Amino acid sequence: MDKTILTIKVYKNSTKIGLCLDVSGRVLDRVEIIPIGHLDHTLIEGVDKLLKKNRINPISLSVVRSVGRIDKNSSSHKIIAAFLKAANARILAE
Repeated sequence: MDKTILTIKVYKNSTKIGLCLDVSGRVLDRVEIIPIGHLDHTLIEGVDKLLKKNRINPISLSVVRSVGRIDKNSSSHKIIAAFLKAANARILAE
């Protein structure tokens, strides 16, 4: 069974966010999004578009993780942490 990993990379000062989709250790697709407006909406829309473009069902994600340095007290960190917690809780529940 293929292991599908979504990695969210937060760049310095949260000026842009990278999304990387790996399948079985191989990069399938990579995009960068620039948060305009609310980060939560931008992040969800970006992930949805990436998965839809690559015909990946969200249910088939094995792991969703975050990389990069971000201030743990920032709103950006809290939003991404909540997204990761929700995504990975769904993965574990199945």
